[in-house]
Amino acid sequence: MFILLQTVIFLTIIILAVIQLTGIIKVSRRNKTAIKLTEMAEKAMKKGNFDSAREHLEKAVKLAPYLSEHYNKLGYIYYRHYADFDKALEYFNKALEIDRADFFANYSIGYIYYYIKNDAKKAVEYITKSIASNSGFSSSYNTLGIIYHDKKEYQKAIEYFKKALREWDGNLNSKNNLAVAYANIGLYDEAINTLLEIISSGASDPLTYSNLGNCYAMKLMYDDSLKYFRKALELDPSNAYINYWTGCIYYFIQEFPEAVKYFTRSIELKNDFALSHYNLALAYDKTGDTAISREEFDKAVKLDPALAEDLR
Repeated sequence: MFILLQTVIFLTIIILAVIQLTGIIKVSRRNKTAIKLTEMAEKAMKKGNFDSAREHLEKAVKLAPYLSEHYNKLGYIYYRHYADFDKALEYFNKALEIDRADFFANYSIGYIYYYIKNDAKKAVEYITKSIASNSGFSSSYNTLGIIYHDKKEYQKAIEYFKKALREWDGNLNSKNNLAVAYANIGLYDEAINTLLEIISSGASDPLTYSNLGNCYAMKLMYDDSLKYFRKALELDPSNAYINYWTGCIYYFIQEFPEAVKYFTRSIELKNDFALSHYNLALAYDKTGDTAISREEFDKAVKLDPALAEDLR
């Protein structure tokens, strides 16, 4: 029901790239050509010209193969621009061959292992190494928190989200994730207070408002829930899940035509959303449209056969 902020999959990698781009270039002053190529690559990356940046870096690697920065930047390019994750891993591993304690390479490898390779064990291994090299990088703790949250180890996830916030209290992703973890162990008041802190900071994010809507729904405070879902829809009207949750609240307060409206909108945005079809069937049943209700039940069961058990 709640949304963990791992939806923007490239966010942490982008932050890391900025750190690398703005860092001190540890290139030997004796190799002026490599320095120039690295500078040209950085300018190209900042402009989004990754093909040009890759060409400059490949030349720089030939001139100065002993520098991990070149391999890290190439790894980032292959991840971010080309979506060639195996090639990205190859370059990040080359960076580690030069410096086993390179926090950027360790973090990036862990990130890819989790989000691309679906290997949580390897991800934890490398991100933990990253923290050992640089204990002050908030996103390392946030990503570990997400991993443990996905494993339903919520208390451990909370610990890591709090560590992320100790390193950077402005990390709104971690704050939102902390609220979601609280909600998943039934600490709805803690979750609500954390989410309201985000809003009071001036942030205007639809996921924060939708998470608030869900927290109030779990407390059966449907008026407050509906208020925040409406705000979320103002910011993101094309979000299938927020439309779905809004439909759920209208169903709970027995405004069935409104429920039909939002479930229908959710399906328009995501036609394979089995639960939206299922709940639309329930809403149509309440409005007396039994033929349409049966059609929606059939669609729901076709998409998710497990829902057939609920019909018995």
